[in-house]
Amino acid sequence: MNLQDIGLFRVVLIGLVAGLVLGGCKDNATSEAPAAKVAPLGRMAVPVCLNEACGVVDETGKIIKQFTRDSVALYSTQFDSYFLVENGAWAMYGLDGAVLRRLEEGASVNELTPGLFAEVSEDKSRSVLFDAKGKDVFPEPFEELDYGGRHEFIVYQRNGLYGIINAKGEMVTPAQFDELSSNNIDLARQGGAVAAAKGKKPWVVLIDQKIARQVPFTTLDRASDGYIHAEVLKENDQRQGLLDLQGNIALAPTNALIGHPSPAGMVFFKKNLNSSTCGFMDLHGKVLIPAQFSGCSEFGAKSGAASTDAGYGLIDHTGKWLVPPHWITVNVPDNLWRGDLSARSMLIAHGGDVINGYTHAILDLDQGKVLFENQGYTELEVLDRDHIVFSREAESLLNPAIEDVEDKRIAVGLMDPAGKVLIPAKQYFRYQFDASRQFIVAFADRGLMGLHARDGRELVPAKWPILKILPGKNAVVGFDTADERDYFGFYAPNNVKALYRADGQEIFSVRKKPDSNQEELVGPGNRVIWPAAAKPVAL
Repeated sequence: MNLQDIGLFRVVLIGLVAGLVLGGCKDNATSEAPAAKVAPLGRMAVPVCLNEACGVVDETGKIIKQFTRDSVALYSTQFDSYFLVENGAWAMYGLDGAVLRRLEEGASVNELTPGLFAEVSEDKSRSVLFDAKGKDVFPEPFEELDYGGRHEFIVYQRNGLYGIINAKGEMVTPAQFDELSSNNIDLARQGGAVAAAKGKKPWVVLIDQKIARQVPFTTLDRASDGYIHAEVLKENDQRQGLLDLQGNIALAPTNALIGHPSPAGMVFFKKNLNSSTCGFMDLHGKVLIPAQFSGCSEFGAKSGAASTDAGYGLIDHTGKWLVPPHWITVNVPDNLWRGDLSARSMLIAHGGDVINGYTHAILDLDQGKVLFENQGYTELEVLDRDHIVFSREAESLLNPAIEDVEDKRIAVGLMDPAGKVLIPAKQYFRYQFDASRQFIVAFADRGLMGLHARDGRELVPAKWPILKILPGKNAVVGFDTADERDYFGFYAPNNVKALYRADGQEIFSVRKKPDSNQEELVGPGNRVIWPAAAKPVAL
């Protein structure tokens, strides 16, 4: 995909890290053991707007930039600094209020990766890369700068060609590519690899290794266990293979379909799209189980899933049945499609029929056994090996008043593999882990999000549409809109409504004053931080 086609310069002033990274606690939800100590909050500058005025507070709620109606405050990725428009020009401030950088008149700011920014000239002809201290990273400006993936790397342009800079501000490749597939990708999911093109030939760039190689693959998919699943996708030509993490071809694209790598070192294969059978081979193409099944799925340490006319069952590494085929379908967990590999050796199986009722089961491919089959669950999903999503009654609706059946959502809970309930099936319809896997983000009705520890303990109630966990700060920010950016794509300070410690302790929040449409910023003990009762808004 050509970056020019997708709008290389969406002038995004600043942003939050999309990944959710924190340390966590591990005591049980019903345990009386004391919670693990939470590291103190890192130093922060948090811009907040209320009552048509904007100011900046620190991690304790102390005001470090007075609230006024004539300033626009925008924050950096890590809340380490903040930006103000003064006399028509941007200025960057540090936590102590010192000016770190004054931008040229008419220039705009584009947040690229955590702590790296682009100063874009008014005519968009030049861009300068600078860091969180306001210093230039490279002496020469670029024609264009944009972020790649989820603010995980930087794409630059010189002489009409594209190159890559990593999140540390280090040059990865010279400007040599005609195209880079850098937007709308998950870099971690792709094993740190980016698809590129030079002279209409496909290339791959391994960002961490600073390696660029010409390859036969046009598309990159999920990476796992040291390999990247890749595809040749052209008109009337679909073939799949594997790259290693040095960009070398591990499995040439000679099969129409292959599975994703797993710790078992086996993947399914289908020679061509019209073939009626599939089998299993190792990661270098040696056939281990000849093509004899009508359907094939993932393989774990002890078993894999395959099907015949009788349905799906479990087989061992030789193709012998461990569990006879009888399920109608098997599916990989939803999290696997989102790049969470922790559940790759678990499958969800469905049996029965519409008249007699469906049955659900979890297949543990690493242990070669079946979990929870025919135990009355109407919903089963895998979050990871230690967390199973469940529901027992289809009528446990979150929004029973909605008449449209398709809009009705089933309340689901979380349990461990032994069936112990960690979060009851009452208020949430979906769960996912943060990037560190120490926290569970829970999605409630009415577009609200809650935050729980791994053991199910509630940390932040489902009060805000967006919760952002800040890496390195041990903090969680609550926003009052599902789109925390404004019309122009900027993260809007008027949407910041609360700050919490990682253990759920509220530092401050914005609330409506009693019997008034006015808002106030409140700290612990209902202490009003702003506006003070006797002080008018500065103009």
